[in-house]
Amino acid sequence: METVKVLFQCPTKIFQGRGISGQVGKIVKQEVAAKKILVLIDPAIKETDRFGEMVDSFNLVGIQFSVFDNIIPDAPSSNVEKNVDLVKGQDLGAIVAIGGGSTIDTAKGLRLLANLGHTVKHFLGVGTVKTRLDPPIFSVPTTAGTGSEVSTAAAFKDEAENRKFAVIDWPMIPDYCLADPLLTVGKPPSLTAITGIDTLAHLIESYVSRKANLMSDAINLKCIGLVGRYLERAFCNGDDLEARENMQFASVMSAVAFNHTQVGLDHSIAMPLSSAIGTPHGVSIGLMLPYVMEFNRPAVPKKFKEIARAFGYNVETMAEREAGEKAIEFVRGLCTVLCLPSRLGEFGVTKETLPNFIDGTLASMHTQTNPRKVTPENLLALFEKTL
Repeated sequence: METVKVLFQCPTKIFQGRGISGQVGKIVKQEVAAKKILVLIDPAIKETDRFGEMVDSFNLVGIQFSVFDNIIPDAPSSNVEKNVDLVKGQDLGAIVAIGGGSTIDTAKGLRLLANLGHTVKHFLGVGTVKTRLDPPIFSVPTTAGTGSEVSTAAAFKDEAENRKFAVIDWPMIPDYCLADPLLTVGKPPSLTAITGIDTLAHLIESYVSRKANLMSDAINLKCIGLVGRYLERAFCNGDDLEARENMQFASVMSAVAFNHTQVGLDHSIAMPLSSAIGTPHGVSIGLMLPYVMEFNRPAVPKKFKEIARAFGYNVETMAEREAGEKAIEFVRGLCTVLCLPSRLGEFGVTKETLPNFIDGTLASMHTQTNPRKVTPENLLALFEKTL
């Protein structure tokens, strides 16, 4: 008998509000009655007053906790594998992950291996986990970009091969999320730029994905508009709480949507590109996003018109092509405001080295959900435009 497919689900229970992170102890206690937990935290957050409030909240409800702060950018799989005993056999009631994508993905990796063994890379790909994982993860995001706080995906770096890979399956998703915009206030403009443009790429690629549906479309269009309105404000003023709150909401909801749709070519390119040129993920995403939008627009012109509408353009009298070009123009202008690079040539990439990126991009699972078919020939032509 054919399996009936689920249209939409969001297994993560989300708590949202200014200062909600200060109630993390109370929430962990009420939700899972944990007595002993592991806290993973970005070392930059560990010394802040906000973390002090979280520590107080654990102590207030009598939760015993240990802290792991050896969080390495890009979540190297080796760091997960050598620290799995922090979770395995510890009888933990929960893992609390406080930080950005690297922190939360490290927590996902530790729980995965504590339950199922093997190496992280053993689970590379989609649908490779299949079984429920314990203990529950409470994500407390401190950036607005990766969406890892509610995502089925976890990205890791294979240091030996100098490349990133992903494990994607529903059991990887955090069980709870505490979205506190106060934790994102004051982040430097450069971090705001690369995480915010990653959120926008998630939303646009999910919206035009081959697997998009009515529910993901509704989320994505609403949040594309929020990013268009608030990312520049958050970049220019790190203390703009309204902008920070809306960007965090857009980040969380982008992952709720792309859990069902996956993303697309921009993310297919970003993984091998970031490894090759040594840039953060968001830099590669922002550099390539306008070019990928140009590439995809002819395949889904109606959707690009709606993206332009979400950015605030009056598209009623515009042809689809004109409206789509307005959407691309908006994103290109936003990337300029965010001081993101616009040319691969800035990183020493030449026409002769472009073929090095072809195989890694085509091998990515995200290429399969891109709205326009990707071939070695049209991909090379796309790359040539970036020089």
